[in-house]
Amino acid sequence: GQVLFYPWIDFTMSRPSMSINLNGLIVKKSTLDYFADHYLNDNDDITNWKISPLLYSDFYGMPITYIYGAGLDPLVDEGYALMKRLKSFENEVHYKVYEGQMHAFVSNIVSLPTSIDCINEASEAIKKIININNFVFFKLPFKDLNNFQIIFILKFNILYLIKKIINK
Repeated sequence: GQVLFYPWIDFTMSRPSMSINLNGLIVKKSTLDYFADHYLNDNDDITNWKISPLLYSDFYGMPITYIYGAGLDPLVDEGYALMKRLKSFENEVHYKVYEGQMHAFVSNIVSLPTSIDCINEASEAIKKIININNFVFFKLPFKDLNNFQIIFILKFNILYLIKKIINK
């Protein structure tokens, strides 16, 4: 399964939400342009499905997907487009937009209490994915853990796996 927060999956940056440009937003189209300019070799890359996975031709058999978007994010239309694309290939997908929120709101639990709601929903999604795939991380009983403990454990396991891969 996959849990995606405000995914950037189409480097053409041609969707209407790219025009969201309010004072105080941490991510605007100009921000994305900056990162794209440092990531891409040339403009031909933007239509390469390895760079813009939304442009891939075959989405059959994708894992259960949970997508969380922010209503004031230039990337919000990309999450919606992915949801539509996955559904058109008969995949199970869950999609929710947090209206009035900006990109990266999930990481700001002090100033943006809505982020806690999103973290709780994503944690429930992770629990479902774990149950579907019979994952066992350190043989912990996930049903007995709170949502922040689950997120911490998953982050720790991901970092552990990355370290093992790098050290090979």
